[in-house]
Amino acid sequence: MLIDRAIGLDPQLIAAFVNDHSWLVKYLNNGYGLIKWPLLGIPIALTMVSRLIRLQQFVLALNIALAVTIVISIFVPAVGTYYGLNLSPAERFPLLDSSNYVAQLRDIVALRNGSLRHLELFKLVGIVSFPSFHTASAVLYCWALWPVRGLRWVTIGLSTWMIAATPVIGAHYVIDVVGGAAVAGGSIFLAVRLLQKLVSMGTSDPMESLTVEAALQYQTNR
Repeated sequence: MLIDRAIGLDPQLIAAFVNDHSWLVKYLNNGYGLIKWPLLGIPIALTMVSRLIRLQQFVLALNIALAVTIVISIFVPAVGTYYGLNLSPAERFPLLDSSNYVAQLRDIVALRNGSLRHLELFKLVGIVSFPSFHTASAVLYCWALWPVRGLRWVTIGLSTWMIAATPVIGAHYVIDVVGGAAVAGGSIFLAVRLLQKLVSMGTSDPMESLTVEAALQYQTNR
């Protein structure tokens, strides 16, 4: 909260501004839900354009990002802006859809005090506030589809929309967003390097290994 306010961003004022503009509420509500669809669309799109190396890198990077996010959240069990401000979004900002936040808050608080002993598969909600996995996902989506020129700018637009919704609908601080972007960047770096390493280890011929690594590097940078 201190970081947000230090750079002139007050979570309460931002939420109040959005709540006062019904069109913006609907816009951000829809944007926050965009995290799901690329998980199906990206594999299809990359397969159709024969970007199988990028697809492998994306799947690996996404799993690394998820694992890192979970580990970080163990040591930094943040809750979110509305809890930090001691506000009830349903009362103060009635136009905002706070259902996701309320469900998340219930599980995060229970997780922090030790009363949550198991997670129900069909009732799972977000239980991580820092870093923002919405932001990490948005960055990964942009990177995954960057080589597909027909989808490049569409993906950037949709991902920016999702990130813009994160502070209000997801009750994230700015530092959560920054942390999510950092996790995505690190995961991409690790995924590319790990895949190169795994491929080179599986190739006995040194010249063939160099050729495969060069091909991987070319596909990654295109």
